[in-house]
Amino acid sequence: IHEGTHFLLFKNRHLNELASDWLAAFPIYTSTYQFRIHHLAHHQFVNDPERDPDIAQLKESGHWLDFPVPPIELLWSFVKALSPLKLAAFTLIRAKYSAVGFDGHAYVDPGDLGSKWPLRVGVLYGVAVPIVTVELIRLGHPQAAVAVLTAATVAALAYLAALPERAFIQTRLAPVISHRATMISRVAYFALLYGTLTFLTVTGRAPAWHWFGLYWVLPLFTAFPLFMMLRQWVQHGNADRGRYTNTRVFLTGPLVRYAVFPWGMDYHLPHHLMASVPHYNLRRLHALMQRDPVYREKGVVLHGFFAAPEGP
Repeated sequence: IHEGTHFLLFKNRHLNELASDWLAAFPIYTSTYQFRIHHLAHHQFVNDPERDPDIAQLKESGHWLDFPVPPIELLWSFVKALSPLKLAAFTLIRAKYSAVGFDGHAYVDPGDLGSKWPLRVGVLYGVAVPIVTVELIRLGHPQAAVAVLTAATVAALAYLAALPERAFIQTRLAPVISHRATMISRVAYFALLYGTLTFLTVTGRAPAWHWFGLYWVLPLFTAFPLFMMLRQWVQHGNADRGRYTNTRVFLTGPLVRYAVFPWGMDYHLPHHLMASVPHYNLRRLHALMQRDPVYREKGVVLHGFFAAPEGP
């Protein structure tokens, strides 16, 4: 999704959007466009306490730390963040921010706000329908579960297809694919997913809904927000808005790189300098930027998760 947000997957932007949506964004209940709105504002207003949505989101979910902080405070904040309620709050609030579902976003067009109802219908379909479907299956009514899923799918698709494009939330960032087409695609994706899980479950082939909840939904509200929060803390905590000082480079071991800094997130300073460079070239970009004396002087390279090689 991150690479798709910066149009780095394919030269063809429609293909870029479709691949990012169907293979990555839809599975975690968002879309590439919605994440782009959130993420490009972060790039443009990085570390701005009023306009950087990453900071606003951390504050609203109760995970913001006013760096610098003593090590014991950081450790205690980490322990408190392990609370299931706080982790769930992080995911839900991030979803709200990524969906442009809040007032004051830098890219919202105040003269053309559109309606939030298409988004609400999409959320209702994505969240409420599977709950009802699973409960009907659990109570021994598989046919009713199939009927509810089918009726909800038809109703959601018909409602979204009937709306004019101006009815959807508008922003100053033009979409590659229309908002209506993206929302219809999103419902279609969930219809295929939920239909497959229901078929496998009611036919006795596999406890598919159970597996989906255990191996996908549960991590989405536990491990996923934990690693996201850890990355946001160290990438931009105690950093200013300077070109070379708004983030850092992290030289870590394979486990931390896999869990916290995947896909070039460890070379975050060169990414913020040149966001059009794909993740697999960021290490080379960092080496190239070492020729710049200002980059060498001001850019912070950390060996490990928290510690600099020398100095504070």
